[in-house]
Order: sequence, then structure tokens, then C-alpha cells
Amino acid sequence: AESTPQEEQTTHSVPTTFDGANGSHGTMFDVISRGAATPDDPPTITSVTSLHIHVNLPSSQQPSVHSSPVLVYTRLGTHRGHEAKPSEWTLIFNSTVETAGFAKPTWL
Repeated sequence: AESTPQEEQTTHSVPTTFDGANGSHGTMFDVISRGAATPDDPPTITSVTSLHIHVNLPSSQQPSVHSSPVLVYTRLGTHRGHEAKPSEWTLIFNSTVETAGFAKPTWL
């Protein structure tokens, strides 16, 4: 009987700052798969399984829990050079979420 390679699952985190008041209303980043080590290896599949965000509300609106609209987009290839081209992006998440509050991660 032929044996099939088992899927190797590795989890990585990509930390970012929770500093506020930087004028940002989102973050763009690239996910790059390293691929197979040799041509005989099975292809590498990379997936993002969760995200967390920081919602920095003005102090006059800072309740312990707040609802905020969140949109997440994706595209094949790098984000560089495509930041201001909405037609090149696919919306994959559009919902109102209950935020965890200032300086706390809100999981999507």
C-alpha cells in the first residue's frame, strides 16, 4: 500500500502594534508561502485562520464594549502598488463586531 505524506501544520503569529492615534484605518500585509522544498514534495498550502484588530475609539465614545463595522479584503499577489485600486480586491468579511476595547485584541 502506498503511504501518503501527512500534512504538517505550523502556526505562526504576525504581531503588530496597538499604538493608537497614528491615523491608520487598516493594515495591509502579504502572506508568502515558501513552497515545497523539492519538486517531489506536495505543494504547500498557506491559510490565514484568524485575525485580531485594534479599535481605537475617541475617549468620549469609549465604552467597555462597542460595535464597529469591519471589512476584510484579499487579493492574489502583493498589496504593494494596489492599495488604491478597489476593483482589484475581493471582500471576504463584512460584519459588525463587538470590540474588546482600547488596547485589547478583537478577534474576527
